[in-house]
Amino acid sequence: MFLIDSSAWIEYLRPNGAAKVKRRVREVLEKDEAVTCGIVVVQILRCAKDDRMFKTLKETLLSQLLFCM
Repeated sequence: MFLIDSSAWIEYLRPNGAAKVKRRVREVLEKDEAVTCGIVVVQILRCAKDDRMFKTLKETLLSQLLFCM
């Protein structure tokens, strides 16, 4: 399992984010090896520019990831 840090998520979600980071995050997600924690979710959701983006980010993070406690 891999904890994807908020800085990696931000790079992954940016249209012009670092290709190496995007590739690695994608690999982890495709293998269902990604985990997160509450603070990372909060940090990512704070970046949402509007309600639509907030909802999309929240649904994506909460539906595709395991949470570590």
